[in-house]
Amino acid sequence: MTLHFEAAFGSAIDVRNNIRIHQPRIHKGSSPDGAEFDYAIYRGADRDSLSCGGTCTLIENNGTQVRLFTLDLGEPSVVEAMLKLKDRLRIDCENFEYFHQLARGLALVFQSRTDNTEEALYVVFASQSSLITYAISPPTDFPRLPNGNLLLADVRLEARKLGTPDLLTHPR
Repeated sequence: MTLHFEAAFGSAIDVRNNIRIHQPRIHKGSSPDGAEFDYAIYRGADRDSLSCGGTCTLIENNGTQVRLFTLDLGEPSVVEAMLKLKDRLRIDCENFEYFHQLARGLALVFQSRTDNTEEALYVVFASQSSLITYAISPPTDFPRLPNGNLLLADVRLEARKLGTPDLLTHPR
């Protein structure tokens, strides 16, 4: 069965497969804007983890400051870890579909954030060549970033004022 994640209060859940991904711990990476994302992934009570590198930078978009987070799933150690995780989670689908849907879950954990005072954009990507090395073939018409990397998932959050109630947890 394939994965199907939905955002759920600081996590992403796949009800059919009983899988929950929690927001990652984000650590400073080795480069000035580098970041390391450490995710906890649960299937029922069984815990797994997945780590990937990326960046955290402040960019300007149409005069607005945007905090850009990128997650690179194309590193060999990450691809290998994701494929091992597929076996441990007992997911039975084509490898690219699994890879794409897990990437979507990794991004969706941020959908319900309410503490961002600036616009935030989370982009999950991988290079096609890194996936093909592991016999993971994306469709030819799959969305790509300007640099040619595959756009596996993205989540954009509007800036929030501090003290603004979260309408999901504080209905009017």
